[in-house]
This record gives sequence, C-alpha cells and structure tokens, in this order.
Amino acid sequence: MEDELTKALELGENCQTLKERLLFFARHFKNGGIQTFLQGEEQKNNIFLARAVIHPDILNDRRAFTGYASGTDISVVEQKAILRAFTFMGIGTSDTIGEFDDKEGISILTEETSLDPTTPSGA
Repeated sequence: MEDELTKALELGENCQTLKERLLFFARHFKNGGIQTFLQGEEQKNNIFLARAVIHPDILNDRRAFTGYASGTDISVVEQKAILRAFTFMGIGTSDTIGEFDDKEGISILTEETSLDPTTPSGA
C-alpha cells in the first residue's frame, strides 16, 4: 500500500490547479475526504479565515493534512486553504505553500465543472 501511495503522490506533483488536484484525489484516494471550516471573520474588514483538512483515508483519521488561508472573498479563501492542504499532502508543487495570491493557482469551480473521476481533466 505504501508503494502505491508513493507512486500516486509522485504523479500528483504535476497537479497545479484546484480542479486537477481534486480530480487526482478522487481517482487515487477513493476512501479519502476533504472538510472545510470557516474559522472566523473579522467583522470590520470582512477578513475570512478558513481551514481545510484532507484525510487520505477517512478510516484512519489520525492522518490528516491541514491548510489555512485568509482573505476577503470567502470562496477564494476556502479554495486557497484546500490548495495548501493538498500541497502539504504532496499533491501539487511544494514551492507554493506560502505563495498563493488571491487569483494565482486557483481555478474557481462552477456548477459546470465536472469532478467525476472518470472524466479527463480539461474535458
């Protein structure tokens, strides 16, 4: 199992956008789960803080990867937190952990975006 995980994560290093990382996760971590939490909001400046927790295997909840993000757009903040958690897990490039801009590296998911793991990325 550990060899399969290592191989999967080596493939996952090439995933850059949130969509690519979500599709990769759905394909390779069938028993995985992603949770997001709104940690707080600074009322005065509308600054949101989000936390994302990724479990490669929900049956083993002791193994988790966490990402945090803050900003003024709640959906972007949530996506940044997920991207960071994926990066800590090894899915995506490690040189971007602390470098996310509000627009850079984030592909806003819309209702038309397919997260079906059988659909090729970009389809």
